[in-house]
Amino acid sequence: MKKWLFFLSAPIVLLNINSCKNDLDAMAPYKESIAVYGLLDPTDSVNYIRVNRVFLGAGDANQIAQVQDSVYFKPGEATVVIEKYWNGVLKQKYNFSETFEKPIDQGVFNVNQLIYKSTQKFKSDSSNKFFEYILKVTNNKTGTIFDSESITIVKDITSTPTQACGTLGSTCFFNDPNSVVNISPFQNTFGPIETRVKFATPRYCATTSVKLRFHYTEVNLNASTAKKYFDFSLGEIDADVPTGGENMDYTFAGVTFFNSLNNAILDNSNVLERVADSITFHFFFGGEELQLYKDINNTSGSFGQEKPIYTNMKNGAVGVFSSRTKYLVNKKMFDCSISATQTNIINKAFLDFLRDSNYPYCRMRFRGPNCATNSGC
Repeated sequence: MKKWLFFLSAPIVLLNINSCKNDLDAMAPYKESIAVYGLLDPTDSVNYIRVNRVFLGAGDANQIAQVQDSVYFKPGEATVVIEKYWNGVLKQKYNFSETFEKPIDQGVFNVNQLIYKSTQKFKSDSSNKFFEYILKVTNNKTGTIFDSESITIVKDITSTPTQACGTLGSTCFFNDPNSVVNISPFQNTFGPIETRVKFATPRYCATTSVKLRFHYTEVNLNASTAKKYFDFSLGEIDADVPTGGENMDYTFAGVTFFNSLNNAILDNSNVLERVADSITFHFFFGGEELQLYKDINNTSGSFGQEKPIYTNMKNGAVGVFSSRTKYLVNKKMFDCSISATQTNIINKAFLDFLRDSNYPYCRMRFRGPNCATNSGC
């Protein structure tokens, strides 16, 4: 597979007419180009591809980016297709339709962006058959076709749980998802007590990330309730090689979770108490192209004036076409409705820590495992 590096002094999409000569040579006004961002996920029922037009414009690039016609194709102007191959033979086509249903976050670009979606299922490969996928974007007005290098999809981790677990033993999340998790703010003679989060990568995975989502309910003085959640990121770790089976260690000190939660939940005089529900562990696995795109495009460029830009798109297009899959493990909270012998829970002591007046966490007014209303510290 070819890996393409471009050296630009400006961002991929926003190119100012007054930028240096290298910019104008790479993205000359007489040569059309596009910027693509697409991550195939076999665990999702809908997949999206974002396609932007690379433009040159006089004046403020931030203002140009807000003009919808400057950055995006109009309805009917582009066709997006993904082709599936086995040993060089075309096996299936995935046609993407136009939609405005998934607005991007507020920022530099116009949020009313036309994007492309497919509801066709990208099934995980089986029987050791790993298909290759090629993205093709056609400008229907000019006939220009921009295609990608071929990629493979990160193998669905749920289909081979023992392989995903490697040799990490019974405490591995994918081998024993019903095990009880202990998150403790205490210390022992070796330092803070750690929560062990270890696993092995699935095949074709080059980058991983993990976050914890803590779900809880706020009970207000007027008896109304509101569902809330708090995200706690454990960061990202890249694999040395994308062949799979590589051990990843996201073990963390429990006290960092409690302190982050305490800092995130602000005092609210209208809240009577909070009730913990569950913690969902979100595991993400990205392909080699995504890992290269992320690592190379985030470099500082301090070693010279030009910054490398990675792309696996061809014919002058830029961006990334890769895959990402996810795996979720939900751990219910120990409370008055769950017996002490029931599995798939967060340790009972978790709620004790939140209530204990010896710790600053009691100010958050979380109800304890005895189901008594929490009046605070």
